Amino acid sequence: MKQYWLLQVTGWGLFYAIDSMLKVAAGIVSYPLFIAVFILYGFAMAASHCLRIWYRRWQRLPLLKVVAGVITASLLAAGGATSLMLGTLVVIKNPIIQQASGALDLLFINNLLVVWAVLLIWSGLYFFITRQRKVDELETTQEDLQQNLQQAQLNALLSQLNPHFMFNCINNIRALILEDAAKAREMLANLADSAGHRLTRRHRLRLTRATRGIAKSGVYHRL
Repeated sequence: MKQYWLLQVTGWGLFYAIDSMLKVAAGIVSYPLFIAVFILYGFAMAASHCLRIWYRRWQRLPLLKVVAGVITASLLAAGGATSLMLGTLVVIKNPIIQQASGALDLLFINNLLVVWAVLLIWSGLYFFITRQRKVDELETTQEDLQQNLQQAQLNALLSQLNPHFMFNCINNIRALILEDAAKAREMLANLADSAGHRLTRRHRLRLTRATRGIAKSGVYHRL
């Protein structure tokens, strides 16, 4: 939640900064106007938070319904934010209201379209970020499951391996290296096959055969 609000404040602050710089670049420098725009983006940020509450319920809806819902909800939220902004300007007696007294409807529509566009951008970023987070969480979960599975297989294998048996196998291989290198390689292959085996029902027969091969090699060496 802390990261969410950090992104909210940073993002809307960036929108406000870009809007203000565009106005300055166009030669429009009016402190009452900057105050009005600041109030507008403040209500727009609150509206985006309300949209987030709705969007969290739409995660499993079909894509077309989500797109239609985002367009409609963003328009309603933009209308609400613009109306609250104009109402606040009236209460604080901002000069912008007096300057646009004959064209309040045009002022409303212009700000509505601006906020609507910004909310659509915000909505796209929101769905992209939330989807990417879910993908990352799913990949992390799969990696954890794979690691747990491998660890469980290793633990199961270690629990079935007899230390005395392994000690005898290694000694037999060491002795066979000088006497019968081919037989030593075969015995080592059987040992590696049994040690690298995954403990599933389908491979139990393979493990049994490998173990028998090691045992036979050990008997051969003793003879």
